[in-house]
Amino acid sequence: MKNFFLVFFLMIGAASACASEPETAEVEGTNATVADTKPIMIPLDQIWALDMPGTRDIEGIGSPDMPRTSFPRSFEEFKQSRQRAIEGLRRDLSDKPPSADAFPGFVVSVPSGRTLLTILNSTIGTLKRKSSHERKNLIQSGRDAYLIFYSHPSSYYVQLKSVTRHGTSIDIEYAFVPHYTVESTAHFAMIPLGKLEAGEYQVRISQQPMKKKYMAAGFGPVSGWEARRFICQPFSFTVFDLPALGTEEDPVAERIPLDQIWALDMPGTRDVRELDPRKDVNVKNSTAVTKIRRSIFLRTYRTKERPKAGPCFLVPGEGKEALQNAAKVLVDNAPHAKTLPAGEKVSLVFYSQPAPGYVALHSVRHSDNHITVRYQVITHQTANATVHFALIPLGKLPAGKATVEVVEVASETPYSNHALTDRAVCDSCTFTISEGVRP
Repeated sequence: MKNFFLVFFLMIGAASACASEPETAEVEGTNATVADTKPIMIPLDQIWALDMPGTRDIEGIGSPDMPRTSFPRSFEEFKQSRQRAIEGLRRDLSDKPPSADAFPGFVVSVPSGRTLLTILNSTIGTLKRKSSHERKNLIQSGRDAYLIFYSHPSSYYVQLKSVTRHGTSIDIEYAFVPHYTVESTAHFAMIPLGKLEAGEYQVRISQQPMKKKYMAAGFGPVSGWEARRFICQPFSFTVFDLPALGTEEDPVAERIPLDQIWALDMPGTRDVRELDPRKDVNVKNSTAVTKIRRSIFLRTYRTKERPKAGPCFLVPGEGKEALQNAAKVLVDNAPHAKTLPAGEKVSLVFYSQPAPGYVALHSVRHSDNHITVRYQVITHQTANATVHFALIPLGKLPAGKATVEVVEVASETPYSNHALTDRAVCDSCTFTISEGVRP
């Protein structure tokens, strides 16, 4: 009899524990799968935000690599970098004509281990890009994804109320809270989504009704058309898998990891904008990246018949030096070198003109005299065109003649306009590494 009561109470305790289990899930550091059937609520205290109650203040973003006690000078530099990033963010949020509608939100993704400050820095400038195709709405699976929600200055506080993900749908609810003083505030949030599976994701943004106590105090509700001027708009984004390397890859060739390649809006690579950040926000087209992108656009649409992209090419140096040398060719129309010196680091410049699909690197392999660049095309969800380029570090190559082969890899997403993409993506090329050439 005693055993019966013991089992009975244990069953009640287990049922009670199941009934009280919260309908939320940890997001940071977990894999969020498309197959999830139960809605996942992302707790507000996991969201880094600017002036939003219940969230984590971005002023408190820390660096795990710079302990305050061990490296006081480094930590002080980190705090200064963090403050510059926040000031740049506020500036971008404020730099919008009051009568214009807000742009859509967007997503950013970074490899595991990158600091939150890196993510914050990657959003600066994106807020000001004037069309959706310039924003980050294509990310690679297996990387930490963050959804960026923001509001421009208004006479209301904007507070996040809930963020829920159900499969490939993400719902954000917010509320306006009126100011009791003459001021305006802007708000921003980095919402962690974890690692998402491949698929098409829809982000819905909705306003909760204003509380009755504010209505009773004489404040009126904010209409939908008025909210569009302040609150970022709903949007969609794509998460895709990089296909597995095929058997046609040269097994002898060395693979260059994508995260060692500097590129413009190519998932899995390093953001080339970090090499040349804009120093003065009031000066447009001031960076090498912006100039290259603009030059490729203008070159493509200068005539009715869109010109065919030229061949890929090599430039001296890696990283920032390679970026500057690539700009000389793509912006200043300097001839690219067909012969480069042995014993010096070089980079391969791969690029694509505006096309109705994202051009993403799939893999890069190289041996002493052969380099294979494989890319794939992922269809845009909207009627737009995007420009991409990559600086692929090749290191120091031995003397001799070499060939670069550019090959398209089939994509899982439906895509049919290959004729246009073939004209937009740069061609294969050949080059020579010589002992007698000066850099």
